[in-house]
Amino acid sequence: MGGPVWHCQVVHSSREEDAVVIDLIALDDCPAASLDCPRHTPFSLHIGGGDVADRWWHRSVRAWADAADEVVILCGPGDDGSSWMCLVSDDRELVLRL
Repeated sequence: MGGPVWHCQVVHSSREEDAVVIDLIALDDCPAASLDCPRHTPFSLHIGGGDVADRWWHRSVRAWADAADEVVILCGPGDDGSSWMCLVSDDRELVLRL
């Protein structure tokens, strides 16, 4: 996985209906100029997926978020034209297709 990395701090996570919400604070400026998220800015990721009744999926994402502390975020294009995001904390990865 290549490309620029973005260091962030997880401050809270919760489940809201059909998404897991991870609240973070940027530890450095976001490398994507289009996002304009400078260092120390709080932001949230709303990670939805699976069926609302798919409790296994939500528990897995929430368990990752609850165990995460400092996170490195990487993003890039997929081979099929989609995009992906990978969140890494303590060698635990959460890979998402966007």
